[in-house]
Amino acid sequence: MEQIISQIQSAISQFETVLLPKLPMVSRDPDDAKELNKRLEELRRIEKEASQPPCFSIRFLGDTQNGKSTLINVLLGRKVLPEGHVGACSATIVRCRYKKQKDITIEFRYATEDDFKRDLEQKCQDAEQVLVEEESEAKRREVVCGLLGRFLRLFEIEAESVPNTAELISRCRRQSENFKEMALLGTVEKLVVGPDTEKAIQQNLSAKGQRAFIVDECLIEGAFSEWHPAMELVDMPGTNAFNPYDDQVNARLKQKVGGLAIVTKETQLHSTVMDWFKESSILPDVAGASERNQVRVFVLKTFVDQLNLDEEDERSAWEKTREYCEEIGKHLKKQIMSLVHQRYSALNEIEVLKGFVEQLPLHYLSPRVYRALDDDGLRNRVLGDPLNHTALADGFKRFDQKPVNTGIPTLKQDLRRQTENYIQSHFWNKLQLDYRKETGLVARFFRSQRVGIEQRLANKGAFIHEVNQGLRNELLRCVGSHHEATETKVVNLKRRFHEEFGGLLEQVAADFGTKTRRKLQDWMTLHWASLRCAGRKNGQHITSRGYEIDFNGDLADFCVEALNSSWISHRASLRKQLLDDLRLDFIPAMDKLVYQAKGQDDQRISLIESTYQDLVEQTRQNLDLQLEQYDAEAEQFDALRPALALQIRTFLQPTYSEIADEIGKGSSARMRNHLNDGVLRSIQKISHLVKDTVRQNWDGLTSAMEKSIDTFFEEIETGLQEQAERLERMAQHPSEGDEERVKQWLEMEQEVESWNAKEAA
Repeated sequence: MEQIISQIQSAISQFETVLLPKLPMVSRDPDDAKELNKRLEELRRIEKEASQPPCFSIRFLGDTQNGKSTLINVLLGRKVLPEGHVGACSATIVRCRYKKQKDITIEFRYATEDDFKRDLEQKCQDAEQVLVEEESEAKRREVVCGLLGRFLRLFEIEAESVPNTAELISRCRRQSENFKEMALLGTVEKLVVGPDTEKAIQQNLSAKGQRAFIVDECLIEGAFSEWHPAMELVDMPGTNAFNPYDDQVNARLKQKVGGLAIVTKETQLHSTVMDWFKESSILPDVAGASERNQVRVFVLKTFVDQLNLDEEDERSAWEKTREYCEEIGKHLKKQIMSLVHQRYSALNEIEVLKGFVEQLPLHYLSPRVYRALDDDGLRNRVLGDPLNHTALADGFKRFDQKPVNTGIPTLKQDLRRQTENYIQSHFWNKLQLDYRKETGLVARFFRSQRVGIEQRLANKGAFIHEVNQGLRNELLRCVGSHHEATETKVVNLKRRFHEEFGGLLEQVAADFGTKTRRKLQDWMTLHWASLRCAGRKNGQHITSRGYEIDFNGDLADFCVEALNSSWISHRASLRKQLLDDLRLDFIPAMDKLVYQAKGQDDQRISLIESTYQDLVEQTRQNLDLQLEQYDAEAEQFDALRPALALQIRTFLQPTYSEIADEIGKGSSARMRNHLNDGVLRSIQKISHLVKDTVRQNWDGLTSAMEKSIDTFFEEIETGLQEQAERLERMAQHPSEGDEERVKQWLEMEQEVESWNAKEAA
């Protein structure tokens, strides 16, 4: 990444210090100066864009005490997060980013006073609802203490000393007006990680710390070893963590989530991960997205050093561990594919998901043993006195005393590779094509100037004019006919889409009501507390038992199931029949015209190769650039489900607000009534919403495609016109100093070609 940026900066510097100062010596034509300054401005734009690359954000999912903190610390190369059986502060987002600096810093952003009081009041209302709903005093007290636990700890209220459960609620409200950490609300604190700040960090991140209950977000930055500069790891233990598209969470993260890492310590890896694939939206989201825009998923099994192995098996512990991991990985992928075949019947959806499952990275890890093996001092102490370090000594034996066997080095490599792939596909491909385009235009400009003067010196003005007029007109006719044919294809694709989807959408509307009413019966059995939480979180919640409630996603699924297969086909057809066909049909047609125009004459060949043949090659690069541009602009319209779920969520917002606002006796029944009535009233309107969303997404895709095509052909026509004008100027009579100008143009041409050689290398 830094190398490419350095090359762009070097090209700009050479432009400013070498090329532009030389220009007055070889040309006094203001159009030439204008052309070079235009190219320089484009290079500066590319440099600015390169200095702000996107971030590949990987969200770590998993319950507390699954080894997430230890794993992240090992990846950071230093113990920063609290480890051990200390629980976690579930309200805190922990982000880890690379930053080139001497120290590792940690920044705490404390909750605002308004957010803090709003959260407290919601919990108090829930606690009061428990007093109404629960009949058993013991159960009431248990649930209330669980709801208010964060605030009881923060306010240092001993629940045992307050026998009246209702009084616990009142005390929390009273003490929220004046408590020790209140001054921190709405502030930001930045610390340098070290022995002096270890206690403060524990206070802010450990569930045993007072301040942990008011920390809203934490950012850790440093020059971490083996860390891709564009990678961000996010420990998001909140209840919305399973949904990569939840815009509330993403708004807090300030980043689109590109990766999800499922962290589990469970021995039965297949059961825990399968529950996640069954409950989460990942399979339908992947099925509907193109490969470029799919979320990258990692499965991370921790505590591998604690696996129970067959002691009667005489093979080494490492051989048995490796075989166990390989077998469970194969079994897991088979189960996921079985789930795919249960849920999907369309071949194109199954093919997409098959590729996803085959490439699903499974990592079996022991961060604790890796850290000990990687620390020479600790390693020697364990090996020198294994009796006093039994657990680590057994771990060393388990992994054959090789750090690589703990899985950590492989995980680091995979994280770097996936980050690089993401940045390459979403950023660098376009940037490199932009850079090559601009330097190619400069080189072609210098080359055509040189060859034109050489031809002029040979008194070939009439020859230049004849070649220019004939070939330019042929190429313009080719461009015009293919542009028209491409526009006709777009019109036909639009027509076919609306014809096919018209019938499909009517069928979806007919089935939607039936499926929704059936699902409502399940939703009516939800616990009142889960309903309240789902209302507050706009239709999404994960219960303490791991059950995912996603009203918006379920309703979207009823529609997408019938549409996705055709959507994928039309989306692929749009790209293939237009941009891909241009590469296979239009570019070869231009190549053929240039080849035929060159003939057998050496001077004719030299002139055309340095002008129009270069322009055709530039057209080929521009097509690749437009493909990248289209993929970027079409990303937001790529898949139906995320857009549809978000639209439904917005539409049902009033219903969710009614559910969230219910308190007091009878509120449980009223919340169910709000959900039932709100959804039933919305069935017909949501059906119309589905039609609008599908058409909006399709219009977004076709609009992005039309923009790319128009830009592509306009740039060709502009390039042909500029090339023709340049050649006409070259066809004038020889003038004094032409021979020296040929040398100068050649030097500048070679200078630019050296940039391209470096970039290619």
